[in-house]
Amino acid sequence: MTGLTICIITVAALAICIILGQKFNVNIGVLGLVAASVLGIFIFHMRPSEIYTYWPISVVLQMIIVTFFYGFATVTGTAKYMAD
Repeated sequence: MTGLTICIITVAALAICIILGQKFNVNIGVLGLVAASVLGIFIFHMRPSEIYTYWPISVVLQMIIVTFFYGFATVTGTAKYMAD
């Protein structure tokens, strides 16, 4: 696969995660982690242990914390209040 093909597949998966997250009111970060795993294993033919080596624990924890904080702010109405 060429680099451009990989980029197109990745951006398409990200767009799908965002659309599904907004439509079903699901945490986008969790969908993104699942999509990254599925793409890595089935599309890019990587082993799960190889995929997880690309995710430093500090980055993963930061993504989880930020996405859950955003989800909490959205559910309680804080995000809308701050945007207004």
